[in-house]
Amino acid sequence: MAARTAFLFPGQGSQVVGMGADLARSDPEARRLFEAASDCTGTDLLALCSRGPFEALSRTRVLQPAITTVSLACLAWLESRNLEPQVTAGHSLGEIAALRCAGCLSADDAIRLSAARGAAMDDAASAHPGTMIAVVGLPLDQVLRETEALLDPAEGGVANLNAP
Repeated sequence: MAARTAFLFPGQGSQVVGMGADLARSDPEARRLFEAASDCTGTDLLALCSRGPFEALSRTRVLQPAITTVSLACLAWLESRNLEPQVTAGHSLGEIAALRCAGCLSADDAIRLSAARGAAMDDAASAHPGTMIAVVGLPLDQVLRETEALLDPAEGGVANLNAP
C-alpha cells in the first residue's frame, strides 16, 4: 500500500506567542495572508502573533483568525513546494483551514469566516460569561468524580472528550 499524506489543522487553544512569525518574515504569501487578516479584523495580527502578549492573543475574537492565518500560511508554504495531501481534516476551528486545503474556500474567504466565527463566539461569551478548563492526563472517572463534587449538574460538567 502506498503512503498517503494528510494535512491536519489545529483548533483554538493551540496558540503560542511567536506562531507564524518566522514564516511571515521569509514568505511573501504568508505576509499577504497576515495583511489580509489584519485588514479583516482591524488588528495587527502579525504583531500579536509575533510578540503577544499571550492574553491578548488568546482572545477568541483575534485568536481564531490568527490560528487560521498561520495554518493558511503553512499550507501556502507546503503548496509552493508541490506538497499535497490525499486527505485533510481540522479540529473545530481547524476545519476552516481544512476546507481551504480541500479547495472549498479561498484563503481570503477562510480568513473572513474565521474572523466572523471568532467575533460571534467572543460576543456570545461576553454576553454569557462562563469558564472552561481543559484537563490533560487524568483518567475520565477521576475527572467525572471531581466535577460532580465541585459543581451542581446545572452549573456545568464534562462537555467534550478528545482522544489521547
